[in-house]
Amino acid sequence: PPGSAPAAAPHPSAGSEIPMKPWLLALCWLALPAWADDDSPAAEADRDEPGGDGASDEEGADEDEIPVMVVTGARREEALTETIVPTEVVTGEDMEAIGALDAAKALEVSPGVEVQRSFRGAGVRMLGLDSRYVLVLVDGQRVLGNMDGVVDLSRFSTHRIERIEVVKGTSSVIYGSDAIAGVVNLIRRHPTEPLELDASLDLGAVPGEAGRVSDGVDRNVDASVVAGSHGDDVSAIASVGYNHAAPVDWTPCSPQWDGPESDRATADATVWTRVSQSVRVTADVAWMLRDSRRVYDAGEESVYVAEDGSCQDDNAAVFDTRNLTEDVEGRVLVEVVPDEASALRLTASGGVFHDQYVSDQRNSDALDDYQDTVDRQAQVVGQYDRLLGGGHFGTVGVEGLFEDLVRDRLTQEGRRGRIAAYVQDEWTIGAAERFVLSPGLRGDLDSKFGFHPTPRLAARWDPTEALALRGVVGQGFKAPSFQQMYLEFANPSAGYTVRGNEDLEPETSFNLYLGAELRPDPAWLFTLDGFRIALRNQITYALDTEAGGAGDYTFDNVTSSSTEGVEAGVQYAPGPGLAAALSYAWTYGWNDEIDDLLEFVPRHRVTLRLQAAHEGSGVSGSVYGSVAGPTRYYDPDPVDRPPVAVLGAQLGKALLGDRLQVVLRGDNLLQQGDSEYVRLSPRTFWLGLRGRFARSGDR
Repeated sequence: PPGSAPAAAPHPSAGSEIPMKPWLLALCWLALPAWADDDSPAAEADRDEPGGDGASDEEGADEDEIPVMVVTGARREEALTETIVPTEVVTGEDMEAIGALDAAKALEVSPGVEVQRSFRGAGVRMLGLDSRYVLVLVDGQRVLGNMDGVVDLSRFSTHRIERIEVVKGTSSVIYGSDAIAGVVNLIRRHPTEPLELDASLDLGAVPGEAGRVSDGVDRNVDASVVAGSHGDDVSAIASVGYNHAAPVDWTPCSPQWDGPESDRATADATVWTRVSQSVRVTADVAWMLRDSRRVYDAGEESVYVAEDGSCQDDNAAVFDTRNLTEDVEGRVLVEVVPDEASALRLTASGGVFHDQYVSDQRNSDALDDYQDTVDRQAQVVGQYDRLLGGGHFGTVGVEGLFEDLVRDRLTQEGRRGRIAAYVQDEWTIGAAERFVLSPGLRGDLDSKFGFHPTPRLAARWDPTEALALRGVVGQGFKAPSFQQMYLEFANPSAGYTVRGNEDLEPETSFNLYLGAELRPDPAWLFTLDGFRIALRNQITYALDTEAGGAGDYTFDNVTSSSTEGVEAGVQYAPGPGLAAALSYAWTYGWNDEIDDLLEFVPRHRVTLRLQAAHEGSGVSGSVYGSVAGPTRYYDPDPVDRPPVAVLGAQLGKALLGDRLQVVLRGDNLLQQGDSEYVRLSPRTFWLGLRGRFARSGDR
């Protein structure tokens, strides 16, 4: 499977009183003799295809019985139906059904996942916590470009994404910092035929006036080409893509745009090669360039509509902004699978994220601004998995990470070195009523914070073949960012300054997650989950008492909060081409500092997805959407945003067999969105073309 994530930052005053006996168990694993049978998890590691999906190619195997494989929850390949921690998968078919052109769109109707759009980009909220508590990975590796706590998922095109794995609940025991609410892992697709070629073109138009910027029709464009080849010893795939997004303006009387106009270009390539029967090597490189432009009005409600319908302006400052980002990342993965009982993975990766921001004040240069940020990262990961006697399956891993951030407004260059080790056991007890107990412990040693341990205990019980019960309890942590430690920012026009705090401690959490999964037959799946997260040492803005000014602020560990909730879902797939999914989430978040509700957390949320396809005619269709209940905002007094309902639909027709498909799609059909709280793109209609060609080995 794809490699693992890097290490994370520890807590300076972490308690050494936590027992370290699991480390002794790790040493025992290496000494015990290997044992495995055909049904063992380690047998899945013996894949015959470089970059394969772990599916058995045994002659005569029933394709319907091939399990869906995932890699995120246990940091190794396992069947989705056997996972201990709760894991959800957004497949390539799911993304096509809703016309998702980027990862943010692909997650919009996922149960328990809410996409948050702001000037920083599109992040995700999980279990009531915002995007800074969700770790984002690509093929198991941390991605660069975390800006003010948000990794913009809209910058990741879906044309190379095979699936998205979502793990809910703390995963700090294996991934370290940031994985308090969960993990989102984007898995790139692999070639399956000796020759395959995919091409797509989507054209979108914004009719009407609401949300548009121009006097005509705002247009969107997305295009991509993917070419791959699969062989016995060498496989390769490469892609290029381009996207243009029109600006969004919900208040045409104001010069300000509520959403930017952007152009994005991407290119990537991956090669898998078999060095020997037991050794495989994967190498990949990815590049992205994004140019984003926006108009910003500094005056609050500076432009308004008068009684006669004309636009009135109080002459507040107007800025033309441009944000240019470039990202280059690469990875080399070596997998050694000497037998069915063990596997070793070594990963080396690195990347550079360059962000440039320009703000040009119209008719003046008094408040012009330029910010230049360079984020560099290098990491090395080693993980050893071994099947042991007595139903034990052990994992031992070591990580090293170097991070370097250069930004104009930092008082010093941010440099951090981390090393971490983790150990985890999966102990299977019984056969008829399968019970799995999985203790784990991770320790992080950071050049800024010292040592920080994160334990976790997960369990799964299958009292019947149709029912699975899960429970996870553990601790998580999030290290302070370089901006929070070293930022020095002054805004004379608004009369405030912000300075970093080098004495910040990591935020910590206690997580509890309970879940039940019922599958009475292959067509039905029912899920019910409950959770509670208690956050301590949260970092927020605070008055800078040393500076002494009324407008002087800094960061400090001054608050705590908690979230709890219930998520329920049902999925129905009676046959090929038919699927339906409905979910409901109730979430309650409380901020201890203000003794009131957490901001941005909708109490109720419902998601719906219906899909149907007729193989004979080649016609397919889908309806998808979500409803979010009232949501609390502070502006600065409490404001409850009314419910928001988002609806989309798509209709497709296959031509020339399955080689060409024409798609008609409508997004945000109910025209939801505003300039303050709901930053959605306006109603947009799309025409899409998909071309697919594959040449199998016998043709």
